[in-house]
Amino acid sequence: MRQIGKTLIPAIAATLLLGACDGLGDGNRPESIEIAQGEDGILEVTECTRPQLSIRAFFSDGSSGDFSTRANWRSTDESVVRIGDGDIAIPGRDTFVPRGQLIAVAPGTASVYANLIGLEDRLDIVVNELGEISIDPAESTTATGSTRLINTVGEIDGEEVILSGLTQWMFEDPEGDASAEDIATIENVAVGNLTNGLLTGVGEGEVVASGVLDFCDRASSATTVRVAEPQAIELRREYEGSTQLVSGTTEFMYPFALFENGDEQDLEGQVIFSSSDDEIVAVGAFGTAPSLILAGIAGGPAEVTATFGADEPEDGEDIDLSTGITSAPVPVTVVDATLTSLDITPDTPTVMFGDTLEFVATGTFDSGAFTQPITRSVGWRTDDSSVAQFGITFLTANRFAPVLDEAGQSIVTATYTLEDDSVVEATETVTIEPSVDEDEDESSDETGLNPDQI
Repeated sequence: MRQIGKTLIPAIAATLLLGACDGLGDGNRPESIEIAQGEDGILEVTECTRPQLSIRAFFSDGSSGDFSTRANWRSTDESVVRIGDGDIAIPGRDTFVPRGQLIAVAPGTASVYANLIGLEDRLDIVVNELGEISIDPAESTTATGSTRLINTVGEIDGEEVILSGLTQWMFEDPEGDASAEDIATIENVAVGNLTNGLLTGVGEGEVVASGVLDFCDRASSATTVRVAEPQAIELRREYEGSTQLVSGTTEFMYPFALFENGDEQDLEGQVIFSSSDDEIVAVGAFGTAPSLILAGIAGGPAEVTATFGADEPEDGEDIDLSTGITSAPVPVTVVDATLTSLDITPDTPTVMFGDTLEFVATGTFDSGAFTQPITRSVGWRTDDSSVAQFGITFLTANRFAPVLDEAGQSIVTATYTLEDDSVVEATETVTIEPSVDEDEDESSDETGLNPDQI
């Protein structure tokens, strides 16, 4: 990107004030500014996306700073590209497009200019057409009183990308006296690092929904949203086919709503778990993982159930589970067993910097009597934390991630401590590959789908 150092208007006092801001330049005069994105003065983006542009100011003493929010921005053709300058309201929201955020309105070419107290830089924008926009799931049934994720999805550079953060949701009014809001609502919410659509089932019925992308004349294909009462609630074990669990280990119980039309819905986090004996099998022990059970003392079987849709209790009263739908009981027998060997997979894996790798630990107990996954019950470490590390939370402790962007290897060790304080270990060597060229990586930030840019 070129730096245009020509001063368009005299602004000595303003430049001195700017130079002193944020400790940059110590009052020195900014000599030039540069739009950081693009290559050779050109940036390719996809229709309907909103990448964030940034400006760096370069001072006479060699210092520099980010002044993106202080620059003034303009576009040469707002039918192709608009750019936030503090004056563009986002449809349906009480907020404005941030300064410097690009709005790719329609396929074509245009230029944007940034001006900072008389210094100016230009970036030429090529807007490529966005492919077909769809809704995922294409059709679904949602339990009354429950929520599920629903997203607009488009194809960008050959990959499906969630576009919900750029979407306004629309409903067609159903037949009869009911309104769409009597059946379902959709709002955008932050889930992890992404913005997703959250569908809430309000009352039984069907309604047609679609997503309209902000600022560009594009909409998704329509989808039928059904809301119904479940026929049944079903619990599915993480370790299929097993009825026992080693004392001190954990297992997920996945709750699903089953509907008359054959559809099903994942109800993770929306049911109440119960155990017939909390000393043998404890439920609700993990706030961030409500579907995770913990094997306590040996015995059983203890029966685990899940209840959906129970009425909210009055203040000071216990919830009455009989007012909801309860799953068939799942029997769990807890056994005392001694780990005799440990195996971790994948074997001799390779991972690229920027990606992660999920390890699985499987224990063999009582000299080969049986095996069980014990991924969450072992400790994970690498031989050099400056090269690679594991996740720091209970549910990510097995997630391996390189922290050094260069070719190399990392030795992974999983450990399980027995009652006599002896340790059973297993190791695996991971090959780390460096990331692709930085210019290619930067292109991912230009889709406008970074959560900070939506």
